Amino acid sequence: MLVLSLLSYIITGRAIIHSIIELAVLSYVLFFTNKIESNYKSDGTLTGSEKVSVIITELFNPIIAQAFYYYCWKTRFPKRAGQANKYGWLTFGFELLLGAAIVVFGSILVKLSL
Repeated sequence: MLVLSLLSYIITGRAIIHSIIELAVLSYVLFFTNKIESNYKSDGTLTGSEKVSVIITELFNPIIAQAFYYYCWKTRFPKRAGQANKYGWLTFGFELLLGAAIVVFGSILVKLSL
């Protein structure tokens, strides 16, 4: 019983930490979209530092961050929205491939250790 309660504590603790990270990322996404909207009057491409901000936030949560960027910017800044959307899909694909590689290599290592 002690093992189950420790396991549930670990899982709950990880879920809380994950939720805090997600809230921080989404708060930054909203701050960043408002910053772009207040600093620019016309559409253009993302600058280097803006690309870095978009990609880093999409590494933590590619689908939700991508949706926020795209739907907040699609009417006023369609080029920026398209770029953020493209980076979101690339990040999602990268994370999917990375997860698949970890599973494949992990199963190979388990088979080799037996």
